[in-house]
Amino acid sequence: KLKARAAERPDATENLEAFVQTLAQFGPPHPRPGAPPSLFVFETTVRLFNEIQGADAGPSAAVKDAVADVEKKVGPLIQAWRKLLDSDLPALNQQLKQAGFPEIHPVR
Repeated sequence: KLKARAAERPDATENLEAFVQTLAQFGPPHPRPGAPPSLFVFETTVRLFNEIQGADAGPSAAVKDAVADVEKKVGPLIQAWRKLLDSDLPALNQQLKQAGFPEIHPVR
């Protein structure tokens, strides 16, 4: 039913595709085709935390470099996430609503 309506409203479909591309920026740099969406920086942070917690010695140079890289990415990523939730998603929902599609409601 939604597919038939989507064929009638290519503008809504294009807006939804653009939103999917925006979401992709939060995933890994080179995702596997068909891989489920992920929050790459969050997953990297958890992995690094587990490496640091599980070690009997200080963090290696590689772990220190990885932590520094995550620290650089977190600020801009949080800003982009807030923009996505505060303006991009409401704008998309308005377009979906006008086209007769269900809105997207994130779990908070």
